[in-house]
Amino acid sequence: MHPLRNAAAAVTDEEIAHSLGLASRQALSYGLTSITEPGVVVDGSIGRGGVAMHHYLTAVADGTLGPRMTVMPFHNVLHPLTDGPDGWQTLDWGIRTGLGDDRLRIGPVKIVSDGSLIGRSAAVHECYCGEPDNLGVLQLTPDELHTALVAYHLAGWTVATHAIGDRAIDHVLDAIAEAQRRRPREVRHRIEHFAIATDEQVRRCADLGVVPVPQGVFISDFGDGILDAIGPERSAGTYRMRSLLDAGMVVPGSTDSPVSDANPLVSVHDLVNRVTSGGQAFAPAERVSVEEALAAYTHGSAYAVGREADLGRITPGRLADFVALNEDILAIDPAGIRDLHVTATVIGGEVVFDHR
Repeated sequence: MHPLRNAAAAVTDEEIAHSLGLASRQALSYGLTSITEPGVVVDGSIGRGGVAMHHYLTAVADGTLGPRMTVMPFHNVLHPLTDGPDGWQTLDWGIRTGLGDDRLRIGPVKIVSDGSLIGRSAAVHECYCGEPDNLGVLQLTPDELHTALVAYHLAGWTVATHAIGDRAIDHVLDAIAEAQRRRPREVRHRIEHFAIATDEQVRRCADLGVVPVPQGVFISDFGDGILDAIGPERSAGTYRMRSLLDAGMVVPGSTDSPVSDANPLVSVHDLVNRVTSGGQAFAPAERVSVEEALAAYTHGSAYAVGREADLGRITPGRLADFVALNEDILAIDPAGIRDLHVTATVIGGEVVFDHR
């Protein structure tokens, strides 16, 4: 796929600036004051990764970029340093997670460990329904994943690993446990998706201080297909939320846009109602309250990138980022949450979107 991806990424600086402007305006209309970009890739699969920071910096300087951004470099851009300690993998100058300011920051390094659930390529312990030989795929062998994750941890990075299937999740948790054994430190490694997760994996995730990043909107977008792929029993442990909160974890909101639409109100709706587009209940025991879903999209998302001291709550001393809705989300029937819309978005005390 790389030749096609590279061809698709061959756009001009002007086109990139225009696209960033369009994306920013849509994000602000959705009330997104901060965004985490989960993987700036250098092989062309997500934009022109080799100079992605240049384009982001330019967009900040000229006012094109609306929301605050945390960007994740893809792990294939990291490399050993000639004057660095053995085992390190990082960027030149020792750059790592946390560099930047309140507008643009470098976040975790991103690793992809398996495939997708709806594509039946997520790495699982039990075969997919009707496919007795299909256990999904691993993008990295367990040894490769272990070596990479430990190297990034030693170099001071936070690591965000895409792991959807329970087999992939086990490999990631094993690698994080070894990394912490080698160099114990306070860090919020992430597992993007954390989709098919057992009770034991939830416990291990909490014990290791890992941040799981589920996507509520996948319930309505892909829930019917997931039920067909792994059946209702295994789906009961898929894209959990109630279990993660009950285990004491702080969980962020996520949509995995552009896989699904970035509108957070749809995802909040799905976390609360957990009904597929076909009308089927999807892991109803994992439902959460509206307040809990809102906390995930505010404080939880700030916590996931280490910004909870500045963002995520409206209190003195934090940055003045907030939105107004056309109705009180805590007062309406939860079935109507997805139909709400943003009437104003404020970032740093400045109204950056006004729909009146």
